[in-house]
Amino acid sequence: MQYTFYDGTITPAAITAGTSALGYGIVIINSGSYSTQKVEIASNTAVYGSVGLVGFYGPTTVNVRNLGVAGSTGEINVAVDSNYGYGILLVGPTASLISTNTAFWNGSTVVGGYSNLNIGVGATTYGIAGVYGAGASLETNGTSPAINIGHDDGTGYLSVFDNAEAGTLDLDVGRNGDGGLGIDTGGLVTVGNDSGFFGNPANSGLGGRATFGSDSGYGFLNMYLGGSLAIENADGQTDHPTLTFGLDEGSYGYANIRDNGTSVSVIQSGAAGDDFDGGASVRIGAGGSAVVIVQTDAMLSVLGDGAYLGVATGDGLGGPTTSDESRLRILSGADVLVDAQGYSGEGSAAKVIIGGVSGGDGDVLVNGAGSTLTIDSSGAAGFGGLLIVGGAGEGTLAISDGGLVQNIAPDGVTEIGSDPAGNGTATVTGAASRLDAGKLLLIGAAFDAGTETPQPQNGGEGALNLVDGSTVSASTTLVGS
Repeated sequence: MQYTFYDGTITPAAITAGTSALGYGIVIINSGSYSTQKVEIASNTAVYGSVGLVGFYGPTTVNVRNLGVAGSTGEINVAVDSNYGYGILLVGPTASLISTNTAFWNGSTVVGGYSNLNIGVGATTYGIAGVYGAGASLETNGTSPAINIGHDDGTGYLSVFDNAEAGTLDLDVGRNGDGGLGIDTGGLVTVGNDSGFFGNPANSGLGGRATFGSDSGYGFLNMYLGGSLAIENADGQTDHPTLTFGLDEGSYGYANIRDNGTSVSVIQSGAAGDDFDGGASVRIGAGGSAVVIVQTDAMLSVLGDGAYLGVATGDGLGGPTTSDESRLRILSGADVLVDAQGYSGEGSAAKVIIGGVSGGDGDVLVNGAGSTLTIDSSGAAGFGGLLIVGGAGEGTLAISDGGLVQNIAPDGVTEIGSDPAGNGTATVTGAASRLDAGKLLLIGAAFDAGTETPQPQNGGEGALNLVDGSTVSASTTLVGS
């Protein structure tokens, strides 16, 4: 059952709502299965467009496919280049909206990829998409499938809630625009290779990728009441699933992850490096600025071979080598776990680096009883975990009011002020607050793992402050000269 109002249309070529100049359109699909070549909502200087797949009268499915003919894009556009237009897309209970893109590589770029779903793209455009209710799903599939939110001076927002699901390979929020993603009340967003693969040969071995804030844009993530975000290489062959906040200079990323049952996980399945350099990675301030807050029993996990969490550390991929001021807050019983998991002794160490690059200012606070930051490499042989506070930049770690930071990886090393160009400070405050530094704690020194018998070497400026009966433990502690 379907309804169209004003300039809304439903045809095999396109589903449209508000696509004429100063137009106004509404499309409602309540049941049935449909196939079309594109969906356009509020474009071409339209005033307003809305499409709802609400499934009131039974399961509803719309397949949007690129058929390789003119005008067939496979795209879903919600307020794209509409010049002050407003676009709304709703996918309700038992309804599915699926975009399949048959992009291809022409030798220099991916044609038809990276644009399955666009929400709020183009100057002075405003796009909103909501996926809600059990059985509701929004998927982008194919070659280089992507969800783009708030690009090119546009404003866009996607909300996934009430046990609904969404999936893609490349999630790009706030690129030279303002974009946001909300996940709550059991909503699930999956970013990974189940959706497809990257068509660009340079990225062909890359796992799922989610970015909040790039190219002078602002991207934010808001999660609560049991929402879940999973970034992964589910195929176990591709590598380097990545979550980034503040990708490059002038960009800003923000996340508020809260409540028991709310989780963000970045997972490397299988050994890292066989198809792409790097394992599971979370970067807070890769070249820009970022603030990530994990609180009230929520959890952030970085799991698998080469697990890495960086705060103000550059992107580590040959891009930005400087970073701006960035913050990680772990509060009120929240947990952050970085676990390389070892892979039978062959895996790469888990790493947490705060202030890793020149000009970078990284700050991590772990506050409150039950709040933890854990570095582990269960099963890894030898040097299995590394915590650096102040690499080549400025790094600060504060633990207070019963917070715990623990490097429990085999032969774990903690360095405060590890690089001659950097400055690191760790402060532990309160009788119930604790830093378990692992096998070796170095202050103003670094661990040289490149020698046959690893030795400490001189680093930068490092300081460790113990306040009001707090505790620090390590098998061995060395202070650089």
